[in-house]
Amino acid sequence: MRPGDLAGAELLATAAAVVLETAPATTVCWLRTALRAMPDGAALTERRAELSLLLANALIRTGQLGETREILHSLVAGDSTLRYRAVELLAVTERAVGQLAEARALLGAALVQADVDGSDARAGLLVEFAATEMLQGNWRAGAERASQAVALAGTGTRPGIPAAATTLLALSELYQCRFSRGYALLEEARLGVDALTDVQLRDDLGMVAALAWAEFLVDQHHDALRHVERGLRMARSYGRTAHEVSQLYLVRSIVHARTGQAALALADVEDGEETAQHIDSPELRAFTLALKSRPLLWQQGADAALPILAELRQQRSIRSAWWRGIADQHHAEVLYFVNQIGACRDLLAERVSAEPAGLGPYAPSVYALRSQAEVACGDLAAGWEWYERAVAVAETGAPPAQFGCVARNQAVLYAAEGRYAQARAAGMNAVEQFEAVRLPLGEGLARTVVADILARSGDQAAARDQLGRAREAFDGCGAPWLSNWVGREQRRTGARQPREADRDRLSGREREIAELVAQGLTSPQIAGQLFLSPRTVESHLNRIFAKLGVSSRAAVARMVTAESTAGQ
Repeated sequence: MRPGDLAGAELLATAAAVVLETAPATTVCWLRTALRAMPDGAALTERRAELSLLLANALIRTGQLGETREILHSLVAGDSTLRYRAVELLAVTERAVGQLAEARALLGAALVQADVDGSDARAGLLVEFAATEMLQGNWRAGAERASQAVALAGTGTRPGIPAAATTLLALSELYQCRFSRGYALLEEARLGVDALTDVQLRDDLGMVAALAWAEFLVDQHHDALRHVERGLRMARSYGRTAHEVSQLYLVRSIVHARTGQAALALADVEDGEETAQHIDSPELRAFTLALKSRPLLWQQGADAALPILAELRQQRSIRSAWWRGIADQHHAEVLYFVNQIGACRDLLAERVSAEPAGLGPYAPSVYALRSQAEVACGDLAAGWEWYERAVAVAETGAPPAQFGCVARNQAVLYAAEGRYAQARAAGMNAVEQFEAVRLPLGEGLARTVVADILARSGDQAAARDQLGRAREAFDGCGAPWLSNWVGREQRRTGARQPREADRDRLSGREREIAELVAQGLTSPQIAGQLFLSPRTVESHLNRIFAKLGVSSRAAVARMVTAESTAGQ
């Protein structure tokens, strides 16, 4: 093919389009060659614009955002019929690098012109505008734009637009703590996305991460993971952008973290971090590191997590108000865990207001953390004040897990006033709340609060039992640092291995059950063999734990085995 060979250029461009979704780097190479070979002339202006837009799509998939932006700015400045699609793609690119004001200005000007032209591109522009407004923390404006896009649904040619607009509208309602409407819209969005084929959804794949995030916010973890898996499968099939793929990994990471799978959470966020490295986006990198800090703490401890947060705090590189709020929540939690309570309170005081809009479904837990930090810093009145705010938001329809956070907070407040019976009841309520929604990390943390209350009220045996259960929960979550932290608490409350005399205090029935535990039998199996009820077996086990000074069946088994070996 030589310069001016239109037929050759078209053949190469056709081939480039075919491989866009499976080999975008090859598409880039072929399109550059085709564009160089294409003859000059006004008659080919529109065709050149089509190939330039296709090249921009390929470049963004390969992470070359600088060249992508140059091409798209050129298309936006021209009079091609594709300029609205170029604006939309350019706004996505600007968002990816944190240029939210620039994206908003582009979209606003394009919408004015689209209204004049009567273009059916308005719905797509409105969806992108809504996403940009929400990233800037303008939740009401985002809802307004998303509502306008929903009203235009069906006027364009992209079937994914209605579901994308409804997803953003649901997110906006949830973040404004209008839970009833948010839940209804989320269900509508889920049904809309699930009704689309992969081909219909692929041009709006970015909304899959948004849908999964909304589901995570309201404890619908199964649906969130299901949609992330679909998004990743589609990304592999259609060669989507590193920005989209990275966000899918991040959503899956935070769901795994929430449901007590620390190792998976850390693996996913590291995959997201690796994917993000392919694009020049300090915004995405900073957000990824913020989400990494919490599972990294659980797995490796403060020495691994705190340097990341210190770097992010110094750089202040997250421009999105939405993402910055999420990052701040993670930062504050890590500071609280590592006993930097004053720094935690100061961060929350700087970044969190009494207005829950923007915190959304997680407002009760954020307020509860602020309350606990205030109590730890000696300001009990402020602690009650933030607790009351947490309760007020939770009672408007917050997700179930938030009530566990509120109950845990209440236990801390009662304990600070010396009202230990009420504190214990509130703490056990928190345990039950987290158990009901299958969040073992939350359950484990609630048990540590109950253990502290029991220890302060003089019931050391019961405190050790709660700490043992908390440690089992953390071990099951793959969170060794949290488990070791509980171990230190056990030692602090006097947990120790029993003396020989303590072991001799086991009754005949208790020793019989202990030996069956050592053989690996479950409580129902032991009950069947000894003709007891499972509840009776559990009662015996609790007494065995207390007498032996242990907190798990595995510890009982080790002691029985050691005694047997020593006697041989």
